[in-house]
Amino acid sequence: MAKRERESKPEGGMTVREAGRMGGQTTRKKVESGDLPADFYSDIGHKGGQTTKQKVEKGELPKDFYSEIGHKGGEIGGQKGGESTRKKVESGELPKDFYSEIGHKGGQKVRELIERGKGMASE
Repeated sequence: MAKRERESKPEGGMTVREAGRMGGQTTRKKVESGDLPADFYSDIGHKGGQTTKQKVEKGELPKDFYSEIGHKGGEIGGQKGGESTRKKVESGELPKDFYSEIGHKGGQKVRELIERGKGMASE
């Protein structure tokens, strides 16, 4: 990506990233001022989703496209969440025994579900 930015930055110009950021800020200001409708972002998201759906139906994208991107998003989201939690534990925002606490709670929940399942099976 850095190579792309250097190539896209002529003398006195801006990078692709800078241009995208400026465009996003301008659009946000237009939404906030009322020049664009409040649901502008949801509208363009819906249009993008419809276009993607059509591409999957036409065969331009693989049939499992949505599951692939969902899996990738889950990996990234889970990783970010884990890093964030670890930093909170290290900084003292969360107690040092946070992970053992949530592990204990998870174990209790599993035990409860097993007991409930046994009760339903005996009925």
